[in-house]
Amino acid sequence: ALQQIAAHQNATAEKASASWEEIEKIRAQFEENSGVTAKLTAQVAEMMEKSDAMAERLRELEGRDFGGLQGKIDGHDEVIRDLREKVAGVDPPLAKLELQQSELLSKFAVLENKVSESGDAVRTVKASWESTMKPSVDELNGKVKELASTVSGVVEDVQHVRKDINQKYGDSLWSEIRNAVERVNKKEFKEVEQRIELNSAKWHERSKQLLTYTRDHIL
Repeated sequence: ALQQIAAHQNATAEKASASWEEIEKIRAQFEENSGVTAKLTAQVAEMMEKSDAMAERLRELEGRDFGGLQGKIDGHDEVIRDLREKVAGVDPPLAKLELQQSELLSKFAVLENKVSESGDAVRTVKASWESTMKPSVDELNGKVKELASTVSGVVEDVQHVRKDINQKYGDSLWSEIRNAVERVNKKEFKEVEQRIELNSAKWHERSKQLLTYTRDHIL
């Protein structure tokens, strides 16, 4: 009988030891994931700062001269492309992080079942999890969800800036062209035509039509 009790205690101790090892592995994985989360959060914060700065520069463009306006818009296009690339770069590690979280939680669900089938020594392991690791897991999951929401917000900001450029400064640029045409004489038509050629295809045809109409009906 004593041998059976001793054997049972040894088996229980072995299970407890195995449980501790498994928990330590999970703990290490969560710590690694926490580092990934912090890095991604910093990247998103940087992107949001750039987005805010870009919106501020857009407001500063109000009232600027035609000659420098196109260059400003081109500069914002480059920032937007860079921002979108960085946002796209966040998505894969974020998805991987979420998958790892799900897998680790599943592993511990199995571990908890093993704990429930063991004795007092293993239940001590479970109590340690509930008092230390579980709050950390919940906090990390919350950070992952917050990060996903922040990335979505950055994408919306980028789309808003792009729309703002198209609506505000597309119309403004066309207005500048129209006003310039109204002021020029026949000798300046060639110069205006060359300037129009440098503009995007969106405004090219409308500008040419206006020049033709002005030359034929006004001058």
